[in-house]
Amino acid sequence: KLLPSMFRTTFEHVLSEKSRNASSPNDALTTVTTTMAPGREILENTLVPVLSRTVQRIQGRSVPGDWEVAISSTLRVVLVFVTLGIAQIKTFGQITNLVGGFSLASLAFIVPPLLYIKLYGTQLRMTTQGRIALFCTLFILVFGIASTSLTTYESIREFFDPIQEPSSCS
Repeated sequence: KLLPSMFRTTFEHVLSEKSRNASSPNDALTTVTTTMAPGREILENTLVPVLSRTVQRIQGRSVPGDWEVAISSTLRVVLVFVTLGIAQIKTFGQITNLVGGFSLASLAFIVPPLLYIKLYGTQLRMTTQGRIALFCTLFILVFGIASTSLTTYESIREFFDPIQEPSSCS
């Protein structure tokens, strides 16, 4: 009789603590806003000037501030829809597959050969041994691009496949 009452008391204590520390819907809104703000600012600071210069070249005159506001607003709307699309993903494993497949393959097979070519590209062309090293580096780079593309494609394709239940042992 003592054991069940001890568990009940502990459980009631945990419930009262949770209700006391419960977050409001405003906390969720401010958390998303705070989390997305740095990424949004980086995108805006990078893309808005580039797109403004592009519009300026096309029109042949300076771009008014309204264009920059329109570009910034469009970028924010696109980010909201991207976030909405990510929220529709069925399982966390699918997100992990997409991010892992893209970033790990890129960091392992694409970035190192690009850095190597950038640092030693002109020196490698001068000797036969350097040309062989350059060929091997380019092979690794092509393999990395292919593997990154394949893993990203498979991860995105997985989003649209219905979730298959694991088969039960009978």
